[in-house]
Amino acid sequence: MALKIQNSFKPKIPPKTKFGNIHDFLEMLIIKKKKNFEDSKQRFDKYISQESINNTWFHQRQLSDYLDILPVDSKIITKNSFFNFLKTRSKETREELSILDDGIGDGFFLSELKNELNKLNIRNKTTGITLSKSDTENFKKNIANINEVLYTRTEDYVPKKRFDLITSAYGGFNYSFEIIKKEVLLKLAYSLKKGGVLIILFDLDMSLVNLKPKKENPYINYNFISPKEITRFSTTLIQSLNKRGFDAEIKKVSAKNMLQDVLIIKRVK
Repeated sequence: MALKIQNSFKPKIPPKTKFGNIHDFLEMLIIKKKKNFEDSKQRFDKYISQESINNTWFHQRQLSDYLDILPVDSKIITKNSFFNFLKTRSKETREELSILDDGIGDGFFLSELKNELNKLNIRNKTTGITLSKSDTENFKKNIANINEVLYTRTEDYVPKKRFDLITSAYGGFNYSFEIIKKEVLLKLAYSLKKGGVLIILFDLDMSLVNLKPKKENPYINYNFISPKEITRFSTTLIQSLNKRGFDAEIKKVSAKNMLQDVLIIKRVK
């Protein structure tokens, strides 16, 4: 089945709405679209929880892993410019840096990042989203060093503030309903402060397909799309984000010896 590109990433959002209003609107769309798939969602939550337990990398993603996924040719942020970006943000805003990680695993990334920022005397507040609560000692130790941990799905998370940095390395966004994925992405993007950056590592082939969910399982009944269609979709996605006041780029990166996709978004308006 051919991928329908036209208007595939253009939910109608009232122009010039306030922060709270635009998130309320997106949340309304999310709830409306997913209400028919509650049973499948509950089954998939159990699947993802078990999958994350079985996948060591999901749980043990560290700061170095997040830095390694940043492409060297990015015009927005690279491995070498990551901490310079955070230093500059701290000086420009003169406020504590607000950082959100979607899908914290065992919490290594946020805990290690906080330690590094503290060494640089950069005030910060870290927030993590996770669906599953781990019983490991690593998890207990790391979350003690994270300011706030929320046990919820990303699609149900309603931000109350804006962030300087949002990261999602195969986090909840990657596993959101395909029919609401654009709203979840926009919710994260609109949660950025002006100049803030959103970094998402995901599988473009599987995450942005033209999916028509079936009631028995709306997650796994998808059609793979061709490289040409992926390119067309990527172009449409970038253009749509540009029109909404974001710089954006999609790059192929090597993560754990696998080619993956990283979407980097910077809020400019």
